Formats: sequence, C-alpha cells, structure tokens
Amino acid sequence: MKYLVYSLMLVCSISVAQTKIAHLSFDSLVSGMPETKMATDAAQKYLKGLEEEMLAMKTEFETKYKKYMDEEATMPEMVKKTKMEDLQQLQGRIQDFQNQAQNEYQKKQMELMAPIIKKARKGIQEVAKENGYKFVLDNSSQGGTVLYSEPSDDV
Repeated sequence: MKYLVYSLMLVCSISVAQTKIAHLSFDSLVSGMPETKMATDAAQKYLKGLEEEMLAMKTEFETKYKKYMDEEATMPEMVKKTKMEDLQQLQGRIQDFQNQAQNEYQKKQMELMAPIIKKARKGIQEVAKENGYKFVLDNSSQGGTVLYSEPSDDV
C-alpha cells in the first residue's frame, strides 16, 4: 500500500522547470548609450544644414515677392503673370524641399541609430544567454515586446 501511494505521488507530481524572465526599458538602454549622443549630434547637424537651405529658399521667395509687390503697379500684365508664376513655382519648390528634407532627416536618423540598436540587441542577447534568461521583455512605452527568447522555445 505504501508503495502504491509513493508511486501515485510520483506519477501525479508535475515537474515544473523555472523559466527566468527579465525585463528592461529598451528606450532607456539605447538613450543611455554614448553612441546615441554622437548619433543625435550628427542628426542635429544634418538637420541644421537642411534648415539653412530652407531658410535661404524662403529668403529668396520673400525678396522676390517684395520686389514683385513694389513693382506690380508699373508692370505690364504679361510680366505680372510671368512673375506670379515664377513665385508660385518657387513656393512649390520650397514645399517640395520641406517634404523631402523631412523624409531625408528621418532616413538619416534611422541610418545613424541602426547600428546602435543592433549593438543594444546583441548585448541583450549575450547577457540573457550568459545569465540563463529564457525571455527578455521590453517594458518601455511600446510595452510587451519580446527582445530575446531562447531559440529552443520557438514553436
């Protein structure tokens, strides 16, 4: 009888392995890396160059518009029309440049941050393996993202 009880206890017991889970704020990790400061500075320098170009274009537009307004009363109708079309084209180029500059700046930011993010992910993976973590979760503003999972747990 005693043997039966022990056998039954053995069969009924469930072996539960502990799963180590870690969490961190990926945003805080990346923003705290020294490389991020250098990348941010480089992106700001790039943005400043774009802003200077935009300012030059706007100054050109304002100068031409002021000249047009000052001379409009004495201009023949054909010249007025041509000058107004030139101003509209310049305004369109400014708008196009502004859109393109915004896209280029975002592209530059991603280009500068990509190796930093890659380095952070690699570091997380190494630390997780070294310390036996099965999962590492991101608890920053996006929340719930799995930054690392043990490859053997892949379904």
